Amino acid sequence: MWTVAERANLLAVAHQAAESADPHTALGLHRPFNYRGWVTHLADVHLNAIAVAARCGDWAGQAQAASFLGWAYRDQGRYEQAIEQLKQTVVCWGRAGLPHRRIGAFNDLGIIHTLLGQLDLARINFARAMEIAEETGDAYARGTIHNNGVHLHCRQRRFEEAIAQAKIAVVEWSGSLYVEGTSHETLARAYMHAGRLAEAADTFQVALTLLREAGYRICHAAAAWWYGQTLHEPGRPAEARRIWRDCCTTLLEARLLTRAELDELLDQPVPEMPGPIGNML
Repeated sequence: MWTVAERANLLAVAHQAAESADPHTALGLHRPFNYRGWVTHLADVHLNAIAVAARCGDWAGQAQAASFLGWAYRDQGRYEQAIEQLKQTVVCWGRAGLPHRRIGAFNDLGIIHTLLGQLDLARINFARAMEIAEETGDAYARGTIHNNGVHLHCRQRRFEEAIAQAKIAVVEWSGSLYVEGTSHETLARAYMHAGRLAEAADTFQVALTLLREAGYRICHAAAAWWYGQTLHEPGRPAEARRIWRDCCTTLLEARLLTRAELDELLDQPVPEMPGPIGNML
């Protein structure tokens, strides 16, 4: 709640830090803002942080800021600009002498190419990220890549492989409520796309409980929207509408929807996906 109450002040401090010789202070807002779906608000902050890091010859700082800017652009649907920033991230980590840090950029490139339907490029970038994860023994990163690769398999209509990989991610990607909730949400989506709706519904319930406890608002909203879709398919419209309302209310509380936008969505027989979650896997 403190982050919500102090959002304007935090942004002001981040802008000031990014315009000075302290880009790392500005970068510290990325994670708490991501929880609430506010990453897009940091795009200008990250741009300034990149410029400052470049002037200081700080390749690592430049890489981190470019990575976060790519994330912000992705959430804005500015995919080509996101790809440009993430490719720059790969270059900067190499110049910083930290090539293993490229794992995040390759993973994010895999996500964006999946969203764009460029599935061969997605596969290549996920494979690059996994190669680094295997070389470094990074189990957390391996779980993350498995989790995101599930969505690639679903788009390829390889549903049984998607489910198997999602189960690996559930086991490997652990350590906090938000990652456990996210991996269960991905497994639920794989079940849903495979037409295994009862298993999908049960798994969505687990995911929503974990994400709610974690306070991960943006992912909770996305999970709720897909859960509503799952319930609507077998003819459970009243339950589906209750879950869709939960999705929209979560976005309203996070200041990502207005009351008018919420009402407009819920007036639809089957609500379209709300804009703030439209650029997520």
